[in-house]
Amino acid sequence: MSRERKEKMKTMSMVVILSIVAFLLGISVGTGHTADQFITIGTCGPGGYWFQSGAVLADLMNKNIQGVTANAQATACAVHNLGALNKKEMELGMSVNYLSYQAYTGTGAYKDKGIFNISALTSWYRNYLLVFTLDEKIASFADFKGKRIIIGGAGSATEKTATELLKACGLEQNKDYTPIKANLEPGIELMKGRQADIQMWLMPTKNAALLSLIETHDTYFIPVPKEGGEKFCEALKPSFRLVDIPNGTYRTQKKSLKAASHMVDLLVIPDLSEDIVYKIVKTLFENLDTFHSSLGATAKDLNRDDALSGVTIPLHPGALKYYKEQKFPGLDDYLEVAGNAMKVREESRKK
Repeated sequence: MSRERKEKMKTMSMVVILSIVAFLLGISVGTGHTADQFITIGTCGPGGYWFQSGAVLADLMNKNIQGVTANAQATACAVHNLGALNKKEMELGMSVNYLSYQAYTGTGAYKDKGIFNISALTSWYRNYLLVFTLDEKIASFADFKGKRIIIGGAGSATEKTATELLKACGLEQNKDYTPIKANLEPGIELMKGRQADIQMWLMPTKNAALLSLIETHDTYFIPVPKEGGEKFCEALKPSFRLVDIPNGTYRTQKKSLKAASHMVDLLVIPDLSEDIVYKIVKTLFENLDTFHSSLGATAKDLNRDDALSGVTIPLHPGALKYYKEQKFPGLDDYLEVAGNAMKVREESRKK
C-alpha cells in the first residue's frame, strides 16, 4: 500500500471517529451548532383548543427559534401533563392553575403524591366551570337534588372541580345527586337523549361543542350560588374566583351569569435552559397577532395584561427575565403569589 493511500485511510478513519464523538456530544459536524432541542408540548385531546393552541405555538417556535424542533402532543389533559412534566417526559405542558399549584406545593389532590418539579411559563386563557341543562325547570343549585349530573371525565380536572363545587354548595355525591362521568361531547349526547339532567364542564365561553348544542337546543345556564361559590373559591385559592359572564353571551341567556373561573397555564420543566425558555416567551409575545388570528376569540385571553394574572407557582428564570425586561404588568402581584407558593412547598417538604 502506498504512503499516500495510507495517509488517506488514516484521515478517513479520523473523520469517522470525530463524527461518532460529535454524534454522542450532540454536535452537528461542519456547522459548529448543537443538535436540535426537541420540545414536546403536552395539550389535551385532538381537536380541542388546548391541542390547537399547542400546535400554533409549536409552529411559531419552529419558524422563529433556531435549533428548536417543537411538536404538540395530544394527551389525557391537565393531570396527565403534570405527571409527564414531573417525569420529564415532555418539556412544555398545559394544565389548570389550581392543580399546578397543588402539584408544586404538595397540597390538595397532590398531598400524598409528593412535590412536583414544574415551573410556569405564562397564563394561557381563562376557563369557566359552566353548569347547563336542557330542562328549563332546573334553574338553580337548589333544584339539583335527585338529578343526574355529568361531572366530567374520570380523573379529569373537571371531575375534581365539579365535585368540590357541588360539595361546597351542600350537595353530597350519591346521596343528593347521581354522578355521571363523561367527557364533554359524550355528555352532551347523554343530555340530548335525556339520560342526564345537568352537565358541568371547565371550558372557555366560546367552546365549539357548547355553541353547537346551543344552536340546536334551548340550553339553560345555572348560576353558581354566592355563598357556596365563595366557599369553593376560598378552598382553591389563589386560583379560582367568581366572575360574571355578560348577558347575551349565549342565545338563551337572559341576564349576567355568575360562574367560578380560573386560568389555564402553560408550564415548563425547570431543566430547560434559560436561553431557550426566554426565546420561547419572546417568540410567543412578539407574534401575538399571528397567534390570535389563528385561533379566534379564546386566544385573546393571552396578552400582556393577563400573562401573569393566573400564574400560581414560580416562573422559569428564562420567562421571568423576559417579563422583567419588557416590564409586564402584574409582576409585583406575581412575586407575592410565587413567594407564598414557595413557603407552602417548604412546609410540605418538612411534613
